[in-house]
This record gives sequence, structure tokens and C-alpha cells, in this order.
Amino acid sequence: MTILDHLFIILFAVAYPVYGFFSYRRELRRIDTGEPFSRANAYLTTIAVQWILFVVGVVLWVSSSRSWSLIGLRLDVDLRLALGLAVMIAAVVFLVLQIRQIRVADKAGVDKLANQLGDLTIIVPRTKNELALFYGASVTAGIVEEFLWRGVLIWYLSQYMPLWAAAGVSTIAFAVGHSYQGLAHVPAILFVGTVFAGLYLLTGSIWPPIVLHILVDLLQGRGIFELMRRKLATTSGELSDTLPNEHANAT
Repeated sequence: MTILDHLFIILFAVAYPVYGFFSYRRELRRIDTGEPFSRANAYLTTIAVQWILFVVGVVLWVSSSRSWSLIGLRLDVDLRLALGLAVMIAAVVFLVLQIRQIRVADKAGVDKLANQLGDLTIIVPRTKNELALFYGASVTAGIVEEFLWRGVLIWYLSQYMPLWAAAGVSTIAFAVGHSYQGLAHVPAILFVGTVFAGLYLLTGSIWPPIVLHILVDLLQGRGIFELMRRKLATTSGELSDTLPNEHANAT
């Protein structure tokens, strides 16, 4: 490894999450003062920053003449892959059932689920256009975050510790890196990160976690969008493609 490897790890695993945490807290304070918040710009900024990190990581990897297989960029068709696909299918079925529950929930159930979102409601897509951008951010996160957190970071940490320990530390770092969503959501993030890391270790490939990450984010985004529409419907008596702006004005 080189000094550039160390600096890159600090950049995406430390500096970027710290900046994201304080930036999100700052936005919450601004919203409390009545300033408008643009979800569309937030999605686009996230997409741009993550792809920049991805390009930097790829350039660094290529310039070091390393094999892509070191970070799981391979796909071996074997029993391990079959088991990994079974895990993916189970996770997708679970998420689809959650969306189904949202669609049939009564007012009390909808209110309870909506309240669990907490401050995350400010970044929930509220129109079909915002939902489309959210989908773009979901695909970006699935590719870039798995490349960084499961691929590069586990490889980096495995130079200093056993592979299983590297996966564990990477998972904890992943959860901490998403702690801007609120401490109440950290256990769920830790669980999801554990599933992604376990899938990576099980299959030896980063592709299954990438696909599952994308599907999880897409389905959760759709589910939350449906939840907020259901919340509106229970108060207004009708569904709408534009959600109530409870915390900020979309711009």
C-alpha cells in the first residue's frame, strides 16, 4: 500500500461521513428557522460526490496495477453464489411484504410508521420527480458504497487483521458513517451492513451486495414514499402524487 491508499481511506471512511453528519445537522437547524430545503439538490449532490469518490478509487486502483478480484470484482458461479442469491431473494421478499403492509395499514399504523422516520422525513421524496432522483441516488449508493465500504475498505483492513474482523470493522464504520440519520436508526443500518458484508464473504464477490444494496434502497424509498402518501390520505381522504410538506418547502 501507499500513502495515497491511506489518504483515500481517511477521505471516504472518515472525512466524508463527518462532513455529511455535520452538514445534515446544519440543514436541520436551517429548516427549523424556516429556510427552504431542496431535496432534489440534495439527491443530485449526493450522486455527484459519490461518483467522484468512485472515480478516485478506480484511478487509484488502476494506477497501482492491482487485480480487481482483490476487492471482489468477480463472479464465480458456484454453490456459494446460489446461497447468496437465496439470501437476496429472502431480503427482497421481506421488503416487498413491508410495502404491502404499508398499503393496507390503518391510520394508527401509518402514523406510527411515519413517526419512526424522525428527522429523515426531510429527505423523503415527495413528488414523482423527486422519487426518480431518489432512485438515481439509490443506484449510485448501491454501486459506490459497496465498492468503497465492502470492497476497498475490507481489502485495506485485511492487511492488518483477519478477513472476518475486517468485515466487522467495515460494517461498524458503515453504520457510523450513516449515523447522520439519527441514533435510533443505527441498529437497523448496522444490521443491513452486516447482511451486505456477510453476502460479500459468502459469495467472494461484490456483485451480489451491490445488487441487493440497490434493491434495498429502491424498495425502501418506494415504501417510504407510499407511507407518506398513505399518511396524507388518512388526513385528506384522498391520495396525491405530491406529499404534504411538513418540515420544509421543496425547491
